[in-house]
Amino acid sequence: MVAWKFLNVVLQLTAVYLNNGYPSSTRQVVNATLPLMPDEPLFWGRAGDVGMKEEDFTWAVEAYRNALALGDTTLVGLRNLGLALYLTQAYWEAVGYFEQAYATDSTDKLNTFYLAMTHQRLGAYEEAFFYFEQAKALMGAAALADIATQMGVALDALDRTGEAVEAFDLSLRLDEKERDALFYLARLYDKRGNTEEARSYYSEFLSSVSEDEMPQLQDMARERLTALQAADSPELQASAAADTLATDSTYAPE
Repeated sequence: MVAWKFLNVVLQLTAVYLNNGYPSSTRQVVNATLPLMPDEPLFWGRAGDVGMKEEDFTWAVEAYRNALALGDTTLVGLRNLGLALYLTQAYWEAVGYFEQAYATDSTDKLNTFYLAMTHQRLGAYEEAFFYFEQAKALMGAAALADIATQMGVALDALDRTGEAVEAFDLSLRLDEKERDALFYLARLYDKRGNTEEARSYYSEFLSSVSEDEMPQLQDMARERLTALQAADSPELQASAAADTLATDSTYAPE
């Protein structure tokens, strides 16, 4: 009884710290308590939560594994371990835990979404599309735009172009702030040689984001937009060639 009271106090205290943005304080409590309760799965689960908050995903994986080994086979326990593995890019292992959690409760919104995302990362696009459909049915309107964008990416990879365009259009109708859908639309048209549409969506994407938003996508969009514009302009082609010669260390004029 004393041990359970102590455990509950520690869990409540660490929950307060985590929920109020003090992961380092939570870590101190966890580090002090783990040697006293090394066989308690609930506490290993909390240790995993600390790792996730601190973005120490390798530690989170270890902690959640210990919780599972000690008997935490709940949906949340399986889902947490799957997510930690996903964030360490261990997609093949992650999908197994998400599937176990899905078998436990197929109506869990987050798990269904993560399962779809993981299948997409693994290139299993038919499975990804199936779970995105499930997630869309389960989640509320606020999350639909992101779900639609991910569905569009999966459909594009399956060369189901018309459905992919519909998914991206749906995403933008649901949430005009879902601006990465503009980039993926541009990329879709770019890959299929529709340069006019590609240029239009790359330009719209770049004009809709602030300087510090989605920097990687911005770099890719600018690079492709420049290349597409150069392809239509002899002057830009000549300028690009001159820039290449000027910056190419292997070029040495006689």
